[in-house]
Amino acid sequence: MKRFGFSLCLLSVAYGSFFLYARGSDAVPAVNPAIPNQNIEISYGTFVKASPDGIVLSEYNAEKDANVDVAYVLDADTKLTNIESVDKIAPGADIELSYAMFNDKKMVKSLVVELPESAGVNK
Repeated sequence: MKRFGFSLCLLSVAYGSFFLYARGSDAVPAVNPAIPNQNIEISYGTFVKASPDGIVLSEYNAEKDANVDVAYVLDADTKLTNIESVDKIAPGADIELSYAMFNDKKMVKSLVVELPESAGVNK
């Protein structure tokens, strides 16, 4: 009887784990079918320059222990936050973006221009 109870308990845990795993798979971020095997990464930097199809940020590189300029590619699907277009970004603005690698290029998925903190606001 103990063996039956143990088997039933083990089966219940395995069954429940399967459904928790299957249910959690809905939370996977949307994947652009045009970009195979994409892994979304996050990056932070300071705005250097922009063009209609790209942006350059100055980012800290730990291996070089220095800031380096990194180029990113923009497309029609890039979501912009706190800015209307990249040509409106002020020099030196702090930028956070998410990107995916495609053909050795960093394709921007979303770009957020960090807003300056209001003077006199307590944290």
